[in-house]
Amino acid sequence: MDLQSLLHRQIRMERSQIWILSLLFIVVLIGADLRYQSVVHTEVVAPAIRADARDYVLYAWNFKHFGVYSRSATGIAAREAGAPSVVPPPDAVRTPGYPLFLVSVQPPLEKAAMT
Repeated sequence: MDLQSLLHRQIRMERSQIWILSLLFIVVLIGADLRYQSVVHTEVVAPAIRADARDYVLYAWNFKHFGVYSRSATGIAAREAGAPSVVPPPDAVRTPGYPLFLVSVQPPLEKAAMT
């Protein structure tokens, strides 16, 4: 191989590397835009704690305040109404790992978020 052939091969390799880096940059830019758009256009509708998260938080709250593993909101409703504490009925629909973790880190909950 002569010098001109090696130089031509080197230039072609640099062009392909630039092409690959450009495509990678475009993909990362599109991904960043998708994340930005999802954060900007996401609306959280009350209640903030719903679906599965509501169940786990209720399990943790009932365990912390009543010592009962239950996802019933009767204890919270009774406290809100000023009635005597009603111990919720126990159940075991969800596994206890995450609710027990929440018991250790759970701040006081807003009553409106649970209803």
